[in-house]
Amino acid sequence: MGLRHHRGKTVRYPEKLSLAIDDATEAIRIDPGFADAYCNRGEAYYHRASQTRPTPLASKEEKKASRDAQQSDYQKALDDLSTAIRLDPNNARAYSERCNAYMSRYYTAVYSKGEIAIDEGDKARWAADLEAMKRVSKKP
Repeated sequence: MGLRHHRGKTVRYPEKLSLAIDDATEAIRIDPGFADAYCNRGEAYYHRASQTRPTPLASKEEKKASRDAQQSDYQKALDDLSTAIRLDPNNARAYSERCNAYMSRYYTAVYSKGEIAIDEGDKARWAADLEAMKRVSKKP
């Protein structure tokens, strides 16, 4: 599991996001209680969502498909990061990444010109995660 766990941390390389997701999924299959694997996969989904944008010349249908894929990845990120926090409530990185995912999903909806429903609760959730991250980061 070690190799898959470490390869799952390659999320900063856009061309490696699918590999990171696959490796983290395998690590979770081997050990469903491994919080870092959920955190790695959630971070990879978050980065993939952040990089998903339709091309300027895309058709209306292609733009909708791109937005739907992006929103799906944000939700997968939030689900995985929430699981990581449930498994390890002191995981500051999971709080930080979940905060980023809530904030990004919210602003993506705001700037979509009404094409994505805005979840006003995302603002409160990201503020709560920011406070939780600060709290657990201060623990020895």
